[in-house]
Amino acid sequence: MIQRFTIDYVFRFSQENLNPGEIMYTGDNVSAYCFIDGNRMPTNWELPHDNVGEIEGIEIFSTPHDELGIDVYDVPEYVRLVINDDEIETLNFNSLMSPFHPSGGMSYGTVPFRDKSTCINIGKAILIDGNPLSTSIKVTAGDQVKIVVKNAREARGGALISSDMHVRLHVVTATSYDLGVKFGSFIDQSLPISEKRVPSSVDHWTELHGGRDVQVPFIERRISHGRNVASTTPHSKYVLSRRLRTVDNEWESMDWYLKDGELVQLTHVGILPDESNGAGNAPNIAFCQLPKTPEEVIVIPRSPHSSLSKYPFPLARDLTPMSGGPGELSQPITLYKEDASISIRDNGNSIDAWGVGTKGFMVGSWGYYYKLF
Repeated sequence: MIQRFTIDYVFRFSQENLNPGEIMYTGDNVSAYCFIDGNRMPTNWELPHDNVGEIEGIEIFSTPHDELGIDVYDVPEYVRLVINDDEIETLNFNSLMSPFHPSGGMSYGTVPFRDKSTCINIGKAILIDGNPLSTSIKVTAGDQVKIVVKNAREARGGALISSDMHVRLHVVTATSYDLGVKFGSFIDQSLPISEKRVPSSVDHWTELHGGRDVQVPFIERRISHGRNVASTTPHSKYVLSRRLRTVDNEWESMDWYLKDGELVQLTHVGILPDESNGAGNAPNIAFCQLPKTPEEVIVIPRSPHSSLSKYPFPLARDLTPMSGGPGELSQPITLYKEDASISIRDNGNSIDAWGVGTKGFMVGSWGYYYKLF
């Protein structure tokens, strides 16, 4: 039987705090536990014999805390999936990028990446009639699925996380028999990327897109966010680039230098305004320029509510209002054999860098990476 269900990993940071710069994996926290469709289970989920699975989406809930009379959410550096001790470094979430669904499981039109009550921000499962090009994460018998949470360093705005965090995975599983009934063809890596077939055997399952054994050509889901690690120069563009040292890590970079055979497609963008003037006050961020767009987009038409932006983050750091983003581009931006970047501009007043007691701006991007040959 093909089953669709949720797995909740619970990190009890209220009992065992996550300090700035620290990393915690599933099972490291003595108070951590796991629920599968509401039933308490061991802290690591492992696929049983003769089973395959797909991870369609991830949602994060963290308890807000009071900051200067305003309820705000912590922003860890990242939350990632871990398959057999290997972190998936191309999928970088935080508590603002993939919040729990706000409507109690019902379909909600303003929240993207959902298939009715199921989150599919990684990719809709082939097993539930998703497209064969789906970038859902493919796992097979014996694979262990864990979660890692990394807190930012204090020098980059990291603060003690002392509120519990729930990480929910949306998962589909099937047996070899189920595959044989549903699919009749085997994968053929010699076919073009658009014609790869779904295997009817568990032996070839992880050769599909999103699997660890996939070969060229392939598609990967790319989800990331970058924060400014330097203050902006008034009226000048700030490009999120590891090469320019304006972000800390390569995975945060939104400055693409694509080689022959590489293609990046951007589908959604979210912009989290800065707190240079204090939490809840009008920010200094004003414009954003996306690749292949001739003009800059106004980020905050009316401050301080980020939900009024053309490209909001899925969740504002303060509780009001719920943004419901990220902003979907009017058409995907496709980058091939070219240099391109996302840049931010202030309103004439410098935007502070993320640091001790300060929160700069953050840009999130959702899209795909194609390796053609």
